[in-house]
Amino acid sequence: SMDDDKKNDNDKNTNEIQTHYIFLVHGWLGNSLEMSYIESAIVNQVQKSATTSAAAQKSRVIVHSVTANNGRTTDGIAKGGIRIAQEIQNFMKEDVKAYTKLSSSSLSLSSSPSPMAHQASISFVGNSLGGLYSRYALSCIPTQLDIPSMKIVLHYNIFCTTVTPHLGVASNTYIKLPRFMEHVIGNVLLSTGRDLFRVDSSGTTSSSINNENKSKKQQQHEQEQEQPQNYHTVDDLIYTMAVDEIFITPLMSFSKRLAYINAFGTDFQVPTSTAAFLDSESTYPHYVIEATSFSNTSTTGSGDGDDDDGEKSSFIATK
Repeated sequence: SMDDDKKNDNDKNTNEIQTHYIFLVHGWLGNSLEMSYIESAIVNQVQKSATTSAAAQKSRVIVHSVTANNGRTTDGIAKGGIRIAQEIQNFMKEDVKAYTKLSSSSLSLSSSPSPMAHQASISFVGNSLGGLYSRYALSCIPTQLDIPSMKIVLHYNIFCTTVTPHLGVASNTYIKLPRFMEHVIGNVLLSTGRDLFRVDSSGTTSSSINNENKSKKQQQHEQEQEQPQNYHTVDDLIYTMAVDEIFITPLMSFSKRLAYINAFGTDFQVPTSTAAFLDSESTYPHYVIEATSFSNTSTTGSGDGDDDDGEKSSFIATK
């Protein structure tokens, strides 16, 4: 069947991977050092796997914490995403060139020439705003990178975000704010704040533009109806990234997509709703899974859980 053929192709590509790249992307007002713990954890796990797995010994795993946005997280999601995309491409090109040169020098004259294509997988771990930066960066990274006498063919592996405000923070603040306050805060936080609060560069939204042509009585009546506000702005990047194929298509290409959230509703900066795509108008099914101890359950919380004294955990999942 076509599904089987696709699976076989994926398995073949996975077996051919020469380098696995894992890019760590920090969040707002952060720097690459904040990702150092997860970087060391991944490296330690890779080293353990290399001693027990034959497959792990055949390919390299390179973990890189991006630095392009160190001290530069207030000029908007787009600019930050573009910087990250450029750094990632340059990093992979330089790494493959150095690796190929080293490999070639170790070959004897009778050995076969180096392959013309270097197969590489890419994975992302984006923390908070770093998840949005990563999503934007994907729209700028081609599936193939060209370097002298070789090309780097990219395969999408895992895309992971931790408490990322995927829906922005307009109407998704920890404490409900009136829209005019969101405008004020968004502008105070400069371009990135305007992106997150979905306020366009002129400080107006489509809803406020429409209100200019309405009487105060009409506006008051609509507010009394408590209808959901339209936060789609003239240049609403959050909305565009959620619907435009240039952003959606790369995400669909990943083997796995994970979004880690605070399911207990205690995150002040990134509430559960925006990190878990829980839009009030969405009809897509979400459900809560209760689990008792990670060691006795699967990642979907469907294990036997024989240890009644285990730690209780909750997961918000989608089908």
